[in-house]
Amino acid sequence: KKPRRATLTFLHEQSLPVGVSTHAPSEVVAAARAGASYAFLAPIFAPRSKAATRPALGLAALTQASRASIPVLAQGGCDAANAAALRAAGAAGLAIASVAVIVQYALMTGLMRSMRASTASISSTGDSAL
Repeated sequence: KKPRRATLTFLHEQSLPVGVSTHAPSEVVAAARAGASYAFLAPIFAPRSKAATRPALGLAALTQASRASIPVLAQGGCDAANAAALRAAGAAGLAIASVAVIVQYALMTGLMRSMRASTASISSTGDSAL
């Protein structure tokens, strides 16, 4: 399901990052064109936290995706042993399942805080756009 243009516009107006999960370099390029702030690309390697549902993309796909105009975070089979190779292939960062949950919680908490502040400032100005 694609995000609504109004939702993307609102998030950009609030200077909030918009992340997209992708499974091919072409999807990263499309996400950048659509206004995404960053993309997850997965799986680079076979995931360790669950059974693989699609073939691993490999470092060449990560290198290709990293040429897009947005940061690309590598996901799937990432660990300390392959972190240097992921960075060399162009990854802006990497996601590890157990850490991703903590980071997503922190991002969502920050997002909710920003949205509450934005809503309060809109309410105080009398604007009823939301």
